Amino acid sequence: MPQSLPNRQATASKRLAASVAQSVDCPTSLLPVLSDLLGGLDSLGSSPRSILNLLTHADLGEHRTAIDLACGKGVIACGVARKFRCRVIGVDAFEPFLADARARATRLGVQDTCEFRVGDVRRFRVRARVRLAMMIGLDGADSAAPRLRRLVEPGGWYLIDDAVARSPDLGLPTLAEARRVIERTGDEIVRESTMQASTIHRLDARIYGTIASNARVLARRHPRLRAQLREFLKRQRDANRVLANDLVPMTWLVRTPRRDARRR
Repeated sequence: MPQSLPNRQATASKRLAASVAQSVDCPTSLLPVLSDLLGGLDSLGSSPRSILNLLTHADLGEHRTAIDLACGKGVIACGVARKFRCRVIGVDAFEPFLADARARATRLGVQDTCEFRVGDVRRFRVRARVRLAMMIGLDGADSAAPRLRRLVEPGGWYLIDDAVARSPDLGLPTLAEARRVIERTGDEIVRESTMQASTIHRLDARIYGTIASNARVLARRHPRLRAQLREFLKRQRDANRVLANDLVPMTWLVRTPRRDARRR
C-alpha cells in the first residue's frame, strides 16, 4: 500500500536529517544543536577565496545561473552572485544553514539573485540546465562528476571540491584515478587546485578550536549530550589526522563538451 502524504513527508524528513548527520559526521542526536555547534564557522575546510579565484576562468556573468549543491551557510553561493553578477541557487538539507545563507545574501546585497532551497542534493533536478554546478566538500569525483554534469548545459562548467588519497593502498581514489573519472566522458579539467600542508594544519586547528569551544558551552547547557559531543570531537580529531597525513584536498574546475551528448 502506498504511503500517505504525512508518512512520505516524515520519511523524507528523516532521510534529510540522516544526510545532514552523515555530511558532518555527527550523531543524529546532535542535529538540534548543530547550528550552535558549528557557530562561527562559515565553511568546514574549503577555501571560498580560492574557489572564487578558480571560477574567474569560467565564463559566468549576468543572465547565467549557477547551482551550489550542499551550499551550507551560503558563503560561496553569495560570493559567486556578488563577484559574477549571476543568479545562484543554493541547495542544502539543513534549514538553519539556509537561514544563515539568506541573511548573508541580504547583508551582501545579493538577496535578489540568490535563492536558497532545502532539499536532498543527491536527488536534486533542474527544469533547465545551468551554466555552472558546484559540489563542495561532500562527495568524491566518482559520484559528484556525473551528478553535476547532468545539471549543466553543453559547454557549461562544474566544480568539485574534495580530497584524494596520497597512496593507492588506502582504498580511496588517488589523484590520477579522480582525473580519469572526470575526463572519461570527454570533460576537460581546466584548472586544478590544492592546499599546502601548512595551510591545512592552520585551517583544521582553527575549525577544531571553534567547535571545541562551542561544544564546551553546549555540554554545560545540555548535560545529556556530553557523551555525544565528546564523540563528535573525537571524530573531528580523527578526520583531521587522516586529512593531514593520508589525503590531499583538491578542487577541480571542469568544462563539459560544447556538443551535447546527453550523457547519463
